[in-house]
Amino acid sequence: MSDAHNCLALFKAWQIWRGAETIPSARMVRPEMLGRSLAGMAVIECHAPDKLVYRLVGELYGEIFGRELKGQNLLDFTVEAERVERIRRTDSIISTPCGSIGIVNVLSERGLRNEIRTLLLPVWPTEEGQPLRIYCAISNLGTAAEPTEIERPPVPLAQSFHYVDIGFGVPD
Repeated sequence: MSDAHNCLALFKAWQIWRGAETIPSARMVRPEMLGRSLAGMAVIECHAPDKLVYRLVGELYGEIFGRELKGQNLLDFTVEAERVERIRRTDSIISTPCGSIGIVNVLSERGLRNEIRTLLLPVWPTEEGQPLRIYCAISNLGTAAEPTEIERPPVPLAQSFHYVDIGFGVPD
């Protein structure tokens, strides 16, 4: 993950936020600890398996995905063929709980292929009844030199995806 500055910044800050707890609560989150990496951060509130709402979205998300995501349901930007898998992965992060790390290939607005490292980590709500939040970091690992005319997909699934054990194990 050393090649992914934003992901590493989230991981280090998340470790401090949680202290002696396995998962930090939103009360412990100090976004200022992320510094410039805030541009590559997003917070998703998990209201239901099919309602994953972006609450905070850094500017790197807009640059890479070419759309405004704040206030939107992630599943609205997921192609139909990937919806079941996205719901399964997110539900596993919530129910285990655990984190995840992955590589996503996306096309920029100029048609350049970007390889993106992702890190997702859970944060408990401040009060009972509020949704769990998933803090997401993305780091652009590089772009291809040649533009392509392939249609841009919405927000694609990670092609390389692994759960991260944060103290509760990982899903089967």
